Amino acid sequence: MAREIVDIGVEGNDGTGDAIREAFRKTNENFQELYAVFGIGGQINFTNLGDTPSSYTGLASRLMGVKTTEDGVEALELVSNGALTGDATDDTITYNYTVAGKLIITAGNSKLSSDLSPKLSGPLNGNNFGIGNVAVTDNAATAFTNKYGGTHTIDDLVIDKQYADQRYTKGGIPNKQGGARPEPANATEYTLTIANYNSSSNPVITGHGYDRAANGVAVTYNATTTAATNLTKLTTYFIAIVDKDTMSLHPTSADAIAGTNRILATGGAGTQTILDQTYLSTLAGFYTSEEVLPRNAVTRRQGDTMTGPLYLSDHPGDLAGQAATVENITLINQVISQQLTSLLVQRVMIDKQIHQRVKKDAV
Repeated sequence: MAREIVDIGVEGNDGTGDAIREAFRKTNENFQELYAVFGIGGQINFTNLGDTPSSYTGLASRLMGVKTTEDGVEALELVSNGALTGDATDDTITYNYTVAGKLIITAGNSKLSSDLSPKLSGPLNGNNFGIGNVAVTDNAATAFTNKYGGTHTIDDLVIDKQYADQRYTKGGIPNKQGGARPEPANATEYTLTIANYNSSSNPVITGHGYDRAANGVAVTYNATTTAATNLTKLTTYFIAIVDKDTMSLHPTSADAIAGTNRILATGGAGTQTILDQTYLSTLAGFYTSEEVLPRNAVTRRQGDTMTGPLYLSDHPGDLAGQAATVENITLINQVISQQLTSLLVQRVMIDKQIHQRVKKDAV
């Protein structure tokens, strides 16, 4: 309370000052405040002090502290990091005032899942747990730069196994970086048998051996008896890898890569299979049509030694471009016959010359 002044008027007994009752009321209140200050009776309100807030309105659950200007007291609100960044998700501490007479303080981001932009001060030990779902895009690099500053690009981001599988050549032989795999003994690995369809209506193929580099690969579905729901025999679909035992089927390669328009398949009867269309039975050997071949499986343009037959798509000589009609085949046979006859005549003449030379030398 501010000090109350007794108005004594201009002159004594001129009737311009406070009445005797009013004067003593002010006197009593002034003394009451003084007694309260010294703790010997009376009451004084905190808001009546000269360097404190004049009202409690809007100051619920705040704490009093000295102003930064050090010239009074003010009500301070308890806040966390979000008050500095403007983003409430940055709060590391939260405050709860719902229990009367209690201030409950808890950690705001006790889990990484609740911290949308965590920072590490040292290496992260995953304790044998995998860390995945890493975005490797220009947008992710931009978002990282906007959050933490700097000039980060996609080249600065950490990749996951899926990203590597889809973009880099695998080592087919252990400890051989980028080495091509040995040729399979047969083509059986390209035909996969569907064991069943799981609760998500995806085909289950136990230990199929594919990784996410195969997302978008075309396969041919077939069944010996009845096709599964939403699938048609001898039809092309495109796969996306779910896990080591499960795939999903899609109508286009783009859908398989994006994970959209998944085909929900169930049921079916007989043996149901999918055939990897990257394997072409018309090509010699058992490699797929798209994979890199090792040195011992290719012919060197600069010269090489072949261990098997070479089948040309056309005649290498004067008959090049001749279609394989009955007439042309007859003509080719005639030419070959004439060439063989010519070679035989030349051989006979050489034999005669050798025989005559031997007889002459004998004489």
